[in-house]
Amino acid sequence: MLLSDAFLDTHCFKLQSGEREGRALIGLTFEPLGNRRLTDVSGVLWLDQATARLLSIEYRYTNLREGPADHDAGGDLTLVNLPNGTWIVKEWSIRMPVITELRNARTSRSTYQVTGYRVEGAVVQRAVTNTGEVVMDEISTGVRGTVIDSLGLPAKGVRVVARGTEAETFTDSLGAFRLTGLTKGRWKIGVSLPMLEFAGVDASVVDVEVAQSGMTPVQLEIPPLKATFLALCSEEDMSVDEVVVLGRVLGLDGNPVPGAEVHVAWESVAGMSDRNVRMGLTDSSALTDDRGAYLVCRVPADNKIRVRIWVLLGERRSEDQTVTPMAGTAATIATVILPDPPAR
Repeated sequence: MLLSDAFLDTHCFKLQSGEREGRALIGLTFEPLGNRRLTDVSGVLWLDQATARLLSIEYRYTNLREGPADHDAGGDLTLVNLPNGTWIVKEWSIRMPVITELRNARTSRSTYQVTGYRVEGAVVQRAVTNTGEVVMDEISTGVRGTVIDSLGLPAKGVRVVARGTEAETFTDSLGAFRLTGLTKGRWKIGVSLPMLEFAGVDASVVDVEVAQSGMTPVQLEIPPLKATFLALCSEEDMSVDEVVVLGRVLGLDGNPVPGAEVHVAWESVAGMSDRNVRMGLTDSSALTDDRGAYLVCRVPADNKIRVRIWVLLGERRSEDQTVTPMAGTAATIATVILPDPPAR
């Protein structure tokens, strides 16, 4: 309406500067032409000077037929830009004067006086799209944000947790997440990647101060996996055709088995002659830690190479597992079940 031809033809516009909470603003004021006698509005549109985003609109009624000139009838609207790119009126209010007629009994003439104001308005605390996506939530308490990978791209399907609680969620196709149900206080929020957890690495854990109400924004970043494993291996740069094999060793009861010897073996060229190639078995091993986790570095990644994994602990031996690490990946995960000791 403010930019319609009818409004532009009957109102004057000018610029003014302003400030709100340390933010520089530009105001576009509007008022009816001086010869206009119809009930109308004047006001100002406030824009952020840095981004030119419309923040709010203030307006005041003019030329009230039965009202005094010194009234404060009008209202204001506050607008917000939602994460999905749409705009809504976040808050609005309207002030209408209560006008009392004062009649002079001797002259029968009437005057009008503002004896109060009636104020109505509303605040939007939760916004949901027609597909059910929550794009604003100030009723629930918790954390909202995005997860990006080491290239700055959205990480979809990643588990996000609040450490020390059962609160968890998964990122959507845009890497966004909402973690609700957290009370006021400081929480450790992070992504949960099995391959990093097995390696004992906390991936992108941040301290977040959750308020009494509303969703606190945060951004999480997954570290570059190849560089992370390289640092753990204390090796020279692994080539693109080498990966890390890691995982956990569990007993039949599902509990971790510490101190177990994990063997990762594969066939490799041991020697060559004029007539044939002699193959040999390369065996690399590691011990599980208190969490039953293990990590073996520099395992060849080739879809033609079958890698065998088995676990030893005293008289206990697991069945062999066979995996095929793929080139271009950072790690291959294998969980091994270690049977109980043989019965005597």
